[in-house]
Amino acid sequence: MNRKLSDEDRRAVDLLLDHGVTSGGITRVASAVPQRRLAAAERVLKLIGQMPADEPSIDLVATTMDRVDRATAGRVGRATRRPHAAPQPPMA
Repeated sequence: MNRKLSDEDRRAVDLLLDHGVTSGGITRVASAVPQRRLAAAERVLKLIGQMPADEPSIDLVATTMDRVDRATAGRVGRATRRPHAAPQPPMA
């Protein structure tokens, strides 16, 4: 199934992500977003929040900085990057 968000759904997700939810409900409700779309978006975001997250690779910073260096190679005015700390093993 390949479903796309409608404009109402996009606005609802943006509203929830930008303003969050309090124990009393949504902190701010835009008139252009129907309550049913806000409720549906909140259910989806809660479901996504329950999904397990993989640990980032131990060399994430180094590989990211290498990628930035490659993307900016040869550009005038490139700032010199200070060396970063050696990767640390994940804590248990």
